[in-house]
Amino acid sequence: MAENLTSPNPARNLIEKVGAVLQRNQFEIITATTLFLVFFTVYFQIGQAYRDMPGYSRHINIFFGADHVDALKGWVPNHKGIHPLVLLVTLPISWVLSQLLPTYELAMIVFAAGTGGVAIVLIFITLRMLLGRVNVAAGVSAFYGLSMSQVVFGCIPDTYELSIISLVPTYVLTFLCLKNKKLYFPFWAVAGVMSFGITITNSIQTALCLCVVLSVVKSGGERIKKFLLFGALVGIAGLGLNLVQKGLIPEAQLVFKPDVYDHEMEYTSNLLLENPLFVAKEIGKNFFLYSYIGQFPRATKFVEDVWLKLVYYKAEVEYGWLALTAVILWLGLYLRGLLYNLRDESDRWFTIAMLLSFGANMGLHSIYGTSEIFLYTPHFSLAVLLAGVSANNTRGIVVWGGWWLLAILTGLNNLDVVQQMLEKFAVQ
Repeated sequence: MAENLTSPNPARNLIEKVGAVLQRNQFEIITATTLFLVFFTVYFQIGQAYRDMPGYSRHINIFFGADHVDALKGWVPNHKGIHPLVLLVTLPISWVLSQLLPTYELAMIVFAAGTGGVAIVLIFITLRMLLGRVNVAAGVSAFYGLSMSQVVFGCIPDTYELSIISLVPTYVLTFLCLKNKKLYFPFWAVAGVMSFGITITNSIQTALCLCVVLSVVKSGGERIKKFLLFGALVGIAGLGLNLVQKGLIPEAQLVFKPDVYDHEMEYTSNLLLENPLFVAKEIGKNFFLYSYIGQFPRATKFVEDVWLKLVYYKAEVEYGWLALTAVILWLGLYLRGLLYNLRDESDRWFTIAMLLSFGANMGLHSIYGTSEIFLYTPHFSLAVLLAGVSANNTRGIVVWGGWWLLAILTGLNNLDVVQQMLEKFAVQ
């Protein structure tokens, strides 16, 4: 009996360890929970209001080109091969929500708000690791959560918030590997499948970040071997899961079918060759301004009697005093942080990885989807943000107070823009 009392109990030890971790991080847990509840509520309320937009349940593209009606129709009928594994994620969640809520449309609003809230929590966790302090991590997360990109795509059912969620492991791995000078290779394969599975082009970011890490932690031919192994594992796992999805859902698209890419080629253009300055202007506005601080968009005719297709394409920057104040503060904090990071040896490589990540998107959208760059902001806006923050450049009450002030100004401006959109277009 005495022997049994003193013998180790693995289950009890595990519970004690988990309890100790929770105890040490209770402030972070409370903050993360608060962020989720706040942003879930904000996104849900806006999402409910968006349902009054004309054509909401019938027409795609009314929200800056988003295909949200695909979700309202059950995801499967218009599944695109460029989102190879998205049905494996969305269908189970959608089915559960549809069983719990009165209507499928309401379930999709909850889906949108839920994935949006989860994305902000994951961003907070990432920033907590990068910045080391809860107060500034929460402030930067709040700024991102209230960005114009989020108050649109965090509120409508689509794959954009899933893209953010799928890219977070890539950014976290990049930071941890560079910090600890270790590769953690198996996790890179998982991160690659995640980014590839939601949107194929997002896997470019994972590959670029891995290249940066390999250049720091490995040498010579080992870099090439690991990168080729990464590509093989992601390709095999992604293709295998895509075939499993096809077996479970016969209407799902296969990633390797040529017509998948024939359709996407319709969105490419030679505008970069014809007018490079115009393309650079559109990229700059969307990557560094409209992604975060919005203004009232242009509305173009979509279908008869519905003047709604909202766009920022060819929109002149016409910020009011509130938005302009937020822009000045945003660019000031961002450029200060970016320059600091590039000079600081401890932050330089992570910053380079983020610059490559969103730089690849700049190159992509200079020839693909140029007229809808704002639509793709969830794919690159987090990388843009992370390039300008670090533990070393966010020290001091003035800096973290500036991020909180920026979050407040951004929220006031963007929620006002949403209100204007609803007053102008929503069915009364």
